[in-house]
Amino acid sequence: CWCVATLFSPRLDVRVTSTTEIAAGRALAVRAEVQGFVFCLINIYAPSQGSDRLDLFQKVSSFLEQCGQDECVVMGGDWNCTTDVTLDRIGQEPHLQSAAVLSRLGAELGMVDVWRLTVTFIRLGSLIITWPLLIFLFHKHTNAAHTGTLM
Repeated sequence: CWCVATLFSPRLDVRVTSTTEIAAGRALAVRAEVQGFVFCLINIYAPSQGSDRLDLFQKVSSFLEQCGQDECVVMGGDWNCTTDVTLDRIGQEPHLQSAAVLSRLGAELGMVDVWRLTVTFIRLGSLIITWPLLIFLFHKHTNAAHTGTLM
């Protein structure tokens, strides 16, 4: 059994205007108004099987064609797919077709990966380090050197 959900903080003044199950247990769209802005929040839990993932991406793509120009579309979840193997995987993407469809979908819609815009990645062999972790490690190292203890 698969399930996706969208939760809101009780402190947020939100008015849900509609919900749509794009694919049972795999993709849920919630249209909501927050402080005068209209959002279409899409939560994804993509199948691990590549061919099933392609079917889901097609359903999401068809749904997105119905979104209004006044809506801010926010998609997130578990895509079970990578679009940048140099940052997201050790080894190759096992299903290149779904990775290509996901990349094309994002490009056609002009969508960006907010995580990629706000976090710097560095690969050291098989280890991937993000910039906030580097700052933390640097701070810990500096602190350890200063106090003479290893943390």
